[in-house]
Order: sequence, then structure tokens, then C-alpha cells
Amino acid sequence: MRALSWIIRKIKANKKQKQDFKQFWNDLNYIRSFEPIQAITNKILIIKLDDIGDYILFRNCLHDLRISPSMVSKNISLIANIIWKPIFEEFDRETTDNVIWVDKSRWKDQDYRFEIYRLVHNEAFETVYYPSVTRRLLLDELISHASNAANIYARPLNQIGEQWETEAFLTLKNQIIPLSQYTEFEFSNNQYFFEILLSENWSDTVPSFKLNQTSLKRIGIFPGAAHKSKRWGTSKFRSLILNIIKEIPDYRIVLLGGKTDLKRANLILKDLKNIGRIINLTGDTSLVELIHEIRKCELLITNDTSALHIASALNIKVIALSNGVNYQRFIEYPEKRVSAIYPPSFIKTLKEHSPKSINKTVAYSNEIQNIKVKTVFTAVSKLLSTRANTIIEQK
Repeated sequence: MRALSWIIRKIKANKKQKQDFKQFWNDLNYIRSFEPIQAITNKILIIKLDDIGDYILFRNCLHDLRISPSMVSKNISLIANIIWKPIFEEFDRETTDNVIWVDKSRWKDQDYRFEIYRLVHNEAFETVYYPSVTRRLLLDELISHASNAANIYARPLNQIGEQWETEAFLTLKNQIIPLSQYTEFEFSNNQYFFEILLSENWSDTVPSFKLNQTSLKRIGIFPGAAHKSKRWGTSKFRSLILNIIKEIPDYRIVLLGGKTDLKRANLILKDLKNIGRIINLTGDTSLVELIHEIRKCELLITNDTSALHIASALNIKVIALSNGVNYQRFIEYPEKRVSAIYPPSFIKTLKEHSPKSINKTVAYSNEIQNIKVKTVFTAVSKLLSTRANTIIEQK
């Protein structure tokens, strides 16, 4: 069955590569048709089109840039993913002079892409900073090229796909900034990128929201995730909740998530809806409201998703259930800010190999299901300094 699944994925991947190849050269030829434009001195563009979790691991850099002696006289623009616009406008609006919002769900529309390319070109940026390590040839890279900036600085590339992509990258003019203090943690490398460029030393070691803590005796549970391979089972979350209710008194359970998580929440709460200690806020909060609800929790239990980065930035205790994909970049926080729980197979890999030699980029949905309820409940008890008498794992 897995072999058949692999063959189907391979066929789809080959088809997509052909489409991407055609789109890249079509878009690049359009960009190259622009009339030359005189760059405006001290006008800077930062490209950050990653998803919400990536933005949480980056946003403090915007604050440091705004107060940097090297950037005082600069006009700073940001080209950004519209999905995290509410967070930016609530907490980070003052960090830039201008924002160009990009709706990635519309990127297949050629007219929309060409509109963005033309807009970026006409802004006449002198310098572009591109701090994302996962480089999307058909998105960020072409946008940076459309700027026609004389100076385009990028982080080292973490991976390239097909041969044509390697050749395509070479046609663009990014100046790669080597990270002499390179670590695996994404937040640190975002900082190092700018520290090297600006010859400065920034003090933050972990992402942070500058908000006062208002934690109550609540345990937040965020059971959703974008990919199936990152989602711990609903029956397991249900069993965990039952154990917490039985063995850990006084704490309320708050179920969190977006509208896409409603089905999972209903499965978890089946026959539990009348339990007074459970609050279900799934689908009922905006992105900013979600941040404030997480802020009220003493502990958040979550899959590998943006919620873990939000909680950590709020200095909330976090238990992250992860299949091990990109674990050093996104899960293994310094100062043990996140308590990571991995499947037994990945733990075995960690014991048998040097961490730097492990580069897990693919996971199957059954892997994360091997994390036991007992393991997670024990971690909950430890973090809350509560000793449970018994643990009943329901299958």
C-alpha cells in the first residue's frame, strides 16, 4: 500500500515539476520585460511570506531592525503573507513604513502574480533582505528578482529540488550571507542573518510577545495541524482529557483551534460536552483572540503547529507532539522552552545518531499515533507539579 502511495505521489510530483518549470520561465520573462527603474536611496524591502509559526519566529527581528542604528534613516517595507496580517497589525504595525500583503491562495492566478511583480518593481527598492531559508522559486525568489534591487541578501539555501531548479536559482542574483554562528533553531538564524549584515549583536534568544502573563488554572489543547502526519489522534486527545479531569483537580480544559478544526473538536468532545471543566472555543476566536486565550493558559498541549510558537513566545509551558520533521529548526527551543514528545521510532533515531546528522523531512501519519497517552499525561503531571495516582489509557 505504501509503495502504491509512493508511486502516485511521484507521478503527481513529476507533473507539478513540468508545470513549475513552465511557470517560472514565463514569469521571469515577464519580469525581464520591465523598463529599468532608478532605485530610491535607503529604501529597503524585507520578504517574509512564510506561514504563521514562521512569522512568530521572525517578528522580533522587525522590532530590532526598527531601532537599529544602521536602519534609522531607512524606509522599511515588508512583503508579507496576508494570513498573519491580524497579528502584525495588532502587535507589529510600527515596525515598518509600508506593507505589501500577498494572498498565497491566489498565486496560481497569473494576473495576480504579475500585479505583485509590477508593484514591487515600481517601488524602486535599493536593497532586499530575504531571511527565509526555505526558498520558493515561484514565489519569494521571483518577487525578489522583480524588485530589480542592486543588493539582494538571502540566507543560505536549505535544499533544492530538481536539476532545473538549481539552474534557475543561478539565474537570479541573490547574495548569500553565510551564517558563521549557524545553529539549527530558526529564530536564532533569523537573528544571525541581520546581525551579520548590520554588524550588530541582538539580545533576544527566544521569540517573545511583550505582554504581561495572565495565566489561569487552564490547560489549553490545540489538536489541529495543517498536515495529517502532524495530527495526534482525536481518540488519544479524548483519553488525555479524561485522565486530566480524573487525576488533576482544579484545572479547566480549553479546546482551541480554527474553523477547520471543528470536526476534530466534535470527535474529541463526543459524550464529554456536559463536563463543566471543559471550554470549547474551537472556531470561535480570531487569530489575535487565540493569542490572548493561550495567554490565559498555564500549559498548552499542541501538535507541531503555530500554537506552540505562540505559547512559547508568551512564556507559557508547552508540550509539543511532533513526528520529528525539522525538529531542530522548530521544536527544540533553547532553554527548554518547549517539552517535545516524539514517537518511539524517532527517539530511537535520536539515540543512535548525532543530532546534526538527522534531517527528517518526510513523515507518515501513523508515526505520530505511536505517541502514548500515558507519556503525554506524565509530562502534563510533571509540568504542573501534580502527581497522579493512576493513569487509564483508553484505546
